[in-house]
Amino acid sequence: TTTTTKTTCDSNSATTSENSSKSSDNGDGAEKNNVVSHTPCYLINLDPAVYQLPFEANIDVRETVDYKGVMKTYGLGPNGGIVTSLNLFATKFDEVLDIMEKRSATSDYFLFDTPGQIEVFTWSASGSIITETLASSFPTVILYVIDTPRCISPVSFMSNMLYACSILYKTRLPFVLVFNKVDISGSEFAFEWLRDYEAFRDALQEETAYIGTMARSMALVLEEFYQNLRAVGVSALTGAGLDELFVAVDEAVDEYMTVFKPEIDELFTEKERHREMAANKSLEDLAKDMRIGGDVMNTPSSSFISVGDTDLETPGKGVVNGKESERKNDMESSTNEDVKQQQQQQNVVLEEGGAEEYDSDDCVE
Repeated sequence: TTTTTKTTCDSNSATTSENSSKSSDNGDGAEKNNVVSHTPCYLINLDPAVYQLPFEANIDVRETVDYKGVMKTYGLGPNGGIVTSLNLFATKFDEVLDIMEKRSATSDYFLFDTPGQIEVFTWSASGSIITETLASSFPTVILYVIDTPRCISPVSFMSNMLYACSILYKTRLPFVLVFNKVDISGSEFAFEWLRDYEAFRDALQEETAYIGTMARSMALVLEEFYQNLRAVGVSALTGAGLDELFVAVDEAVDEYMTVFKPEIDELFTEKERHREMAANKSLEDLAKDMRIGGDVMNTPSSSFISVGDTDLETPGKGVVNGKESERKNDMESSTNEDVKQQQQQQNVVLEEGGAEEYDSDDCVE
């Protein structure tokens, strides 16, 4: 998976975040040859288990988290180790955003190479945190990278489309299908299957098992999903199709700004409103508790009643103190004059020249 600013993501996958798209311009304001110029991508690797990268990453999760050490420390398997490593890295992701802000003046794109397993990134808590954080800070586009030679089978193609659909609706961000390795197998057949259900159905004729029937049914369901889906064919080895890829990313960024950004802003505004409401409620509860505490300290001892071992507040009665329970019957049977005498004994009487001592057992604890 890959992410960039302009930001994008893939499932073999990548996310790209694009900061800005810059065009070459001559003195009179016309573009030179309609060519868009870009600075080099800023590369971030988020796969802690990758053995060797085919590129030099500017930020590498492996320099922050030891994947094998995490597996050994927590007794985890491969996928559990990846998820836990990403969870640990996500706690430092604010530092990544700070670096991106500093580098945004010199980099048009930030490319995040994410783990290929859909369950350890797209459907994990850390993957959601990282993607949502990027989407709230930069224009973000998801790139779903597909191994084209492995999609020649229509059933495998349908499996990839279901993955793509789930990622699109999970992230709710602009989406581009990237058919890689076109130097081995062309992607024209895939584009035809995306555009023409009849062609895909004909390709499934040899599939007589239940999976073929299921694939035909799913193709009908996904036909609307294909309508607004961007798809390009590229070769990471030869560089073929990369210009078309960046054009697709730029179009997706425009879609992000006009369609997705207002929705994201609205969601974050709603979250902030709920957060403020929760904070205000906590403050109100605290203020209420403090008022009750003040009433307890200022309540005359004659207004204390006891119910079992619990302190309770009743209208006009004050707060119950458990240690006053033994005195309750005496207070109820006493005359008003006796009550006044008890109250005078429990209160400190300040007189000129000093204070009268009192028994600490009569204090409200």
